[in-house]
Amino acid sequence: VQNVDSLINVLDTSELPIKERLELYKKITWFYTLNDLEKGFQYAREGLQLAKKNKDKEMVSVFNELLGRLYTSKSSYDTAFVYYKKSLDIALEIKSEEREASIYMGMGGLFGMQDKDIEALDYFMKTLFIYEKINHPEKLTVLANIGSIYRSLNNLDRAIYYLEQAQT
Repeated sequence: VQNVDSLINVLDTSELPIKERLELYKKITWFYTLNDLEKGFQYAREGLQLAKKNKDKEMVSVFNELLGRLYTSKSSYDTAFVYYKKSLDIALEIKSEEREASIYMGMGGLFGMQDKDIEALDYFMKTLFIYEKINHPEKLTVLANIGSIYRSLNNLDRAIYYLEQAQT
C-alpha cells in the first residue's frame, strides 16, 4: 500500500512526461485491480482519457484491457467483453503481438469465470501460440490455464499434458 501511495503522490505532485504518467496510471490501476475495484476503475478511466488525448494507441489498448479485467472482476461480463474487444482491435491495428496475447489471456479468463470452457480454451490457445512464438515468460501460466480447462472438461490426458508442460 505504501508503494502505491508513493506512486499516486508522484502522479499528483510532479510534472512528468506523458509516457511516464501513463505508466504510473497503469501500475496504480494494476494494484487496485487486486485491492479496490472502484479505485481501479478511477485510475483506468483517467489513464484511458490521457492516452486518448495524446493519441497513444498502445496505451489506449492497455487501459481498455485493464477496464475489461476490472469489469470481469465485478462479474460484468458483457461490459468486460466490450472493453477487451476495443483493446484487441487496437492491438491488431498497431500489430502488437504481445498486447494481442495479453488480451487473449484476459478474454480466456473472462470466459473461464463464466464456465464457458470451450471459449476460454480457444483464447488461451491463441495466447499460447503467440507466447511460444515470442518466447514470453508468462507461457507457463497459460499452459497451466489450458491444463485446468481440460481438467474441467474431463479430458485428463490433455490436462496432464499441459499441466506437466507448465512445470518445465
